[in-house]
Amino acid sequence: MVTLRADEISNIIRERIEQYSREIKIVNTGTVLQVGDGIARRIAQIPVSEGYLGRVINALAKPIDGRGEISASESRLIESPAPGIISRPSSVAQVVTTFREKGAMEYTIVVAETADSPATLQYLAPYTGAALAEFFMYRG
Repeated sequence: MVTLRADEISNIIRERIEQYSREIKIVNTGTVLQVGDGIARRIAQIPVSEGYLGRVINALAKPIDGRGEISASESRLIESPAPGIISRPSSVAQVVTTFREKGAMEYTIVVAETADSPATLQYLAPYTGAALAEFFMYRG
């Protein structure tokens, strides 16, 4: 085993550093980003359409009511928060049943993520609901 003193280690490091070239070559400058390029705002968007009325969907706007896919030709950014989370599947089912009995599901969209869903989807669900509501609000 070789033993090196601290000053020997310093000399070795100094010699190695002195051997490095001090030239800098610029190979690629990359792309300059500006406000409005949309790189962050286009990440979270969902499809929207009249077809969502009367449906039960998840936070990603995918139908979870067993009634097939929902066609949509437009999309909206998910950016506005909304209150109102029901965390138990049985509670969601009761609400949907009551809405159907009262005839309210024809103009209602239920966005459901339960307590056993990943936290990210639970967080996203109210935003999805708000984005769908904004679609109808802006259409008049």
